[in-house]
Amino acid sequence: LICFICVILAAVSSFNAVAFDWEGLDEVTETVDTEDRPQAVDELKLTAENDLARLYYNEATSELLFEVIGKGAFSSVVKPEYAGADSDWAENMRELFSFLVYNPESRATQSFSALDDGVELRFTKKDNGFDITAQKDDLSFAVCFRLNGENLSVSVPHSKIKEGKKGLVSVTLMPFLGAANTSEDGYIFYPDGSGTLYKFSGKPTVGRN
Repeated sequence: LICFICVILAAVSSFNAVAFDWEGLDEVTETVDTEDRPQAVDELKLTAENDLARLYYNEATSELLFEVIGKGAFSSVVKPEYAGADSDWAENMRELFSFLVYNPESRATQSFSALDDGVELRFTKKDNGFDITAQKDDLSFAVCFRLNGENLSVSVPHSKIKEGKKGLVSVTLMPFLGAANTSEDGYIFYPDGSGTLYKFSGKPTVGRN
């Protein structure tokens, strides 16, 4: 199954629910190098910007940072000590994306992370963003990151999927983007019925019609 995947990450008016909201980040013009980063990295390079937002990426660690100027920032990774995760989950929380592959010979599927040793990643700078091309054996596809105003658009175009003996089933994009724990000041909105707000550090608040 070959599919087109597109995720629009809309920047909302209030960013108090975002895990990472660093003061002074909007003053950075070339790189982000702050002690409060969610992952210990050498540097985050500015890859795209407009009047409303900036996009940073680290090729060495595959860390992405999406910033809405003056409001806050989303990171694609979570520090292991921040989440209190075991070693397996600590590695998973660093991945930018994962993908599922179908093998017709064994009639089975297998999951791969962008961080796996057998997966090759290639960075290509583009207007308003960049592409990450992932290759596993004779299978390859591109994940395209673009700034659109104060939104981040992430897609896997059908035209950039190349299959060989094995087929691409699905791609999971940035599963930990903007993750937070109970020490953060914010909440999750569940669009169920009249809606439920679940505060990171408290009990859920259920809306009434």
